[in-house]
Amino acid sequence: MLSRFRLSRGFAACVFALSLTPLSVTPALAQSAGGMRSRSGVPLPAPAGRASAEVALACPSSCNDFDGCTDDSCDTTTGTCRHVPHSCDDGNACTVDSCVRRAQPKGFASCVNSPVVDHTACEDGSSCTVRDECSAGVCTPGPALEANASCDDGNPCTDHDTCDTGHHCAGVPLGSGAACDDANACTSDDRCVEEDGAVRCSGAVRDCTDGDLCTQDVCDPATGVCAHPPVDCQDGNSCTTDACDPGTGLCRRDNVPGSCDDANGCTSGDACVGGNCAGQPITCHANGACDRTFCDSFDDVCKHFDDQSLCPPPGQCSGPVCTHGVCQYTGWSGTPCSLGERSCSIGLCVRGECTPDGTFPCNDNNPCTDDTCGPSNFICNPTPKPDGTPCPAGPCSAGTCQAGVCSGLTVSCDDANPCTVDSCDAATGCVHAPLGCDDGNPCTADSCSTASGACVHAPLSNVPCGGDACNRTFCDNGACTEVEPNLCDDHDACTVDRCDPVSGCSHEAVSCDDGNRCTADSCDSNQGCVHDGPAQPAKEACNGLDDDCDGLVDERETMPFCAVRPLIARDGGTLPSFTVSCRWAAACGPAAPPEPIGTVWLSAADALLDPADNKALPDPFAHCAEAIVENGTRRMISDGAITFLFDPSGNGVCGTTGGGRAGLVAALAGVPDGKLARVCVKWRNVALADTERCGVVLVQHGTSTEPQPLQVAPEDEDTGLLRPAP
Repeated sequence: MLSRFRLSRGFAACVFALSLTPLSVTPALAQSAGGMRSRSGVPLPAPAGRASAEVALACPSSCNDFDGCTDDSCDTTTGTCRHVPHSCDDGNACTVDSCVRRAQPKGFASCVNSPVVDHTACEDGSSCTVRDECSAGVCTPGPALEANASCDDGNPCTDHDTCDTGHHCAGVPLGSGAACDDANACTSDDRCVEEDGAVRCSGAVRDCTDGDLCTQDVCDPATGVCAHPPVDCQDGNSCTTDACDPGTGLCRRDNVPGSCDDANGCTSGDACVGGNCAGQPITCHANGACDRTFCDSFDDVCKHFDDQSLCPPPGQCSGPVCTHGVCQYTGWSGTPCSLGERSCSIGLCVRGECTPDGTFPCNDNNPCTDDTCGPSNFICNPTPKPDGTPCPAGPCSAGTCQAGVCSGLTVSCDDANPCTVDSCDAATGCVHAPLGCDDGNPCTADSCSTASGACVHAPLSNVPCGGDACNRTFCDNGACTEVEPNLCDDHDACTVDRCDPVSGCSHEAVSCDDGNRCTADSCDSNQGCVHDGPAQPAKEACNGLDDDCDGLVDERETMPFCAVRPLIARDGGTLPSFTVSCRWAAACGPAAPPEPIGTVWLSAADALLDPADNKALPDPFAHCAEAIVENGTRRMISDGAITFLFDPSGNGVCGTTGGGRAGLVAALAGVPDGKLARVCVKWRNVALADTERCGVVLVQHGTSTEPQPLQVAPEDEDTGLLRPAP
């Protein structure tokens, strides 16, 4: 595929992509100036010039070298042009990329990305396809592996990588801090680290610093060998010598004199001046007054074109035409032309001159003159009419002609009505406008007295006066008074009532959110906002919020994990004793002091997955003074683990051997053979507050063989759920 070009006069620039070699770099080399390095180890372009703090210098008006395969720019630190080769790498392993210069037009080039031979091996980026091949310049995936087939997702911090139905490879992330191998010989002590929700392999980067600012300090990730290629300061400008300053690592560019070639045929005497190749523009000679000429740098030749604007402006009947650079005049015949404002003849162009062509009646719009067209000069000549000749002077006057001018007396428009304003309009005649008596008060009847000519304002009552959609008003003895000012009240405490004089009433719903997640917010049409609580509390977390709506923030919550031993409960006297072990972990906040435990008893024993049979066993205090007391003293439960020992026949009621109710085996008799059962233990502290924790056992009735062991699944660690091992 050919890259698009951005064209300017005398220059065509390709759009290219930068290709980086995957090399590692030591942190010590992430520095500015000429020693800058990228993270991949490839040196970044060194800033030209002696110091970044220097004042920017201006380059020539154009740095165009008329080579489409170079990237031309101005180095403002030195005021010199740079010409860096373009890269046509399209990042496609199935194409061969190159920049091709075109013979015509001059200075044009294009990127050519030719397809490699079909069936060339390639990699489509997915390890869930095999035998990928190039086809017409595109990497085509090969046969796909089946779902759940093993693959490699390229991340050393995952294991059990498998393919999904969409041919994507994904694995299970390892824990942060797990050892890994990032396949980079330039790192050591690789460990998995978690960043932005993902786990990646990272190690300590090998230090390849050699102390020389004029070398690139890179490491080959395949071998771990350090290399120090020199910093490339070449700018492609033949008028500068380019070298790296070992003291600063900056590229130093020194100007050199001598002749050069600016690749522009429109200049001559090219020489190096101030570090740039410059020539004197050649002179292109004009062939005439309207010959526009210039030197075309595309073709390196002088070009001419006719420019009509360089000729004098045309007249009515003739004008110049630019032909081959020369202004040549020509006349137009038959074209209408003007003989002047007073002319009474039509003008036509004849051989470049405006000539009269017949006459027409003329009129100077003066009623006191007779107008005739002169037969020789074709000018309209007015002759005054005799004095005293009647003439119309307008609707407001009547007169007679005097020395060719109409003169007369003004006509009176007085209608003897004091309630009109009399005047004369020059176009329509007399005008009798009513006298204005409106006082702006809608509660008065305004009129004019023909006897006196005075305005009269009689007060009105019980007449609507103005108002709008929000108010009703009536006249009261000449005054406008509001009668009903609150038309929009809907008597609902859950709306905000508003009135717009144009659109009318609106009723917006109240927002009752009090910002407290522990209250259920609602609105009562009589009371307004109501905040009942709690709403739906969540589990307490370490986030500075009262998640469980108990009035406490980030309080310590115990996370129980209880297990019953042995894991298998058999009847028939094969279970001489059993224990329930529990441990706690603080969910948030500092560790709480140990909890003093006074009594312990078995509180539940039923089928795990059958909620219909869930029932609590009787409280032992209903039958005896207290249940188990370990070693005759109260037990202190801390953040560690504690184990309660029970006699299966006595369930811990009134001691390890006491009775008073059915034992554990009897309580589990209704659980089907081979099913899991829930066993719960309850204890009471010295403050008479009860705490209950549950574990799980596998029930077997009369089975002599040892069943499969049970194990805790990772997703059940917080609940103590035991499942058969796979």
